[in-house]
Amino acid sequence: MELKDLNPKTAATVKANQWDKQCKDEATHQRLKTVKQIRPTMELLDSFESRRTELETKNKRPVRTIWAYYGSNKERIEGILKNGFAKTLSSAAIVLWEDPAIAIPFAEDHQLMLCRVALGIDGVDYDFDAASGKYSVKWPAQVMPTYMVYFE
Repeated sequence: MELKDLNPKTAATVKANQWDKQCKDEATHQRLKTVKQIRPTMELLDSFESRRTELETKNKRPVRTIWAYYGSNKERIEGILKNGFAKTLSSAAIVLWEDPAIAIPFAEDHQLMLCRVALGIDGVDYDFDAASGKYSVKWPAQVMPTYMVYFE
């Protein structure tokens, strides 16, 4: 996957529709510096769309897709950008949050991935902890890195 600069209008849309809308901490609203698009490989796009289709077929209903933030150390982020979640993470679940203010403490180097997440059924395809706002997604193909968000 490669990173691409966004034009100012698109960056402002991402800020308004994802960062500002999902951020519940007023101080975090001001921390956003820039946003870059993550351009996934066709293999990763196909894997994500195949998993979405599989979930819809298996569950006999449309799959809810959300935007959620992933934060980690620099080496892991670079590994995900190079190889995707499946080839980088050895753990069984990918942990994400809808609120960037909650994800920030897990991010090193002032960067978060903003991902599209195909949820499926809670307790089967993912687990949601309402108290913390944490999503634990069980299958890497359900998570598509879409933007890198850089903050102060």
